[in-house]
Amino acid sequence: MNEHSGNGPSGNGPSGNGPSGNGPSGNGPSGNGPSGNGPSGNGPSGNGPSGNGPSGNGPSGNGPSGNGPSGNGPSGNGHSVAECSVSERRHHESEAIARDGGGGGSALEGGSRPAQGVILGLGELLDQRALALPVPEAHDIGTAAAAVGIAPEVWARVAWSRLAEPGDLEAAQLVRDHGHVGALALLRHCSGGAALTKILARFRPRWQTLHVAGDLVNAAKVGARIIVPNDPQWPTGVNDLAAPPHVLWVRGSADLRAACERSVAIVGARAATMYGEKIASRIAHDVAARGVSVVSGAAYGIDAAAHRGALSADGSTIAVLACSVERAYPAGHRDLLETIAARGLVVSELPPGCAPLRHRFLERNRLIATMTRGTLVVEAGLRSGSRNTARTAGEHLRVVMAVPGPVTSPSSAGCHAMIRDEQAMLVTDADEVMELIGRMGEDAAPQRRGPDRPGDELEPDERRVFDALGARPRTVEELAVITCLSHAQVGALLGRLSLRRRAERVSGGWIRP
Repeated sequence: MNEHSGNGPSGNGPSGNGPSGNGPSGNGPSGNGPSGNGPSGNGPSGNGPSGNGPSGNGPSGNGPSGNGPSGNGPSGNGHSVAECSVSERRHHESEAIARDGGGGGSALEGGSRPAQGVILGLGELLDQRALALPVPEAHDIGTAAAAVGIAPEVWARVAWSRLAEPGDLEAAQLVRDHGHVGALALLRHCSGGAALTKILARFRPRWQTLHVAGDLVNAAKVGARIIVPNDPQWPTGVNDLAAPPHVLWVRGSADLRAACERSVAIVGARAATMYGEKIASRIAHDVAARGVSVVSGAAYGIDAAAHRGALSADGSTIAVLACSVERAYPAGHRDLLETIAARGLVVSELPPGCAPLRHRFLERNRLIATMTRGTLVVEAGLRSGSRNTARTAGEHLRVVMAVPGPVTSPSSAGCHAMIRDEQAMLVTDADEVMELIGRMGEDAAPQRRGPDRPGDELEPDERRVFDALGARPRTVEELAVITCLSHAQVGALLGRLSLRRRAERVSGGWIRP
């Protein structure tokens, strides 16, 4: 491309309004490249004679970039980009991307551009031209989905993960009634009755800045992938929710559904005691060693102890976040989350760039509660998010368990209340957890009993005679008085005890051997 003749100062600079703007060099092949139709050609000086010369209307001048919004939009008449609509600003940005070589798209954080040919977790090579698409108002969903190589349904689900907050019941009702694609079509045209229009208005601000391709690129940059309900790895338990996630963003190569089919959530207080962390770590280690995935929220305290316990057994663990998967929250657990992503899974229903806001933690808890077979609470105060997780698990017919602690410990007060109110089963170790969440008949806990004592196997009357024996010999008559049995009964019982080596006849009577 002859950049100098097409984009030189005489073509687009202030002198572009003079005769030199219509010179032959303006009609050369290089003058019709993408950069020849960039925003600068349509700026205020673009209304001069040189802007309308042959080179501006040549065959290449009618290509896609020549007829784009910037050629006929407000900026062509002298308005600045800042005065354009969001859609037009996105198109100007897209043209700039094309002019700079097609490696466009900006991350939600940092503004860095992704490398050419980023591989998505979907297994598709992202067409970087998709990043040059304006916001969805200018293109139908099918076109936008085809540009990134995914089905319209998947594109729409990714879009709704950005448009709606986790657990949004109105968004969930919209997609139940109209499907994800249909709900987006309604939102695009803002059509429907007064009540529906009011609901749709909530999502319009985010719709104006929606850029699904950018979200997919940002996810790919951190090695994340997306899972949707028809995917073999979708955890079916979350379908029980009134507002299930539209899509799950996942870091890690393990099979999420397989991991959740035999799993337990271990949650508890952030300000945990040494006792609580020890119990959580020990139980997590022991159940992970038996092939059970440990699911938690990667918070300080009990969550971290559970993750580390599972990792110490070389087992599977899943961290479910209240922010996007590329964020390390809390920041002190950056290394822990990287380890979990490498050896287990990091999961969120939020797209890249989302911060851990307070209300998102409660919505995150509902995923932990439903994607697992049961929830174990180790240390929780009377007002605790862990009790919210346990309550959600119980409402969706999952097993709820709690570990007791010292009656004087405020950190265990919530566990004690759940046990007292029969909202949770009391457990103390991994055997008891496995019995409740494991396979019936295979994971039964061993029967607990104290140490055996002499005479435990005897019948009641035998025991009465045995207890009456000692080191000093006693006659049958004496034993009959002590045991309140007849002489005949005592004699028969002494014979049976002798056979069991629990009584011995000596000179002067009977003794205990």
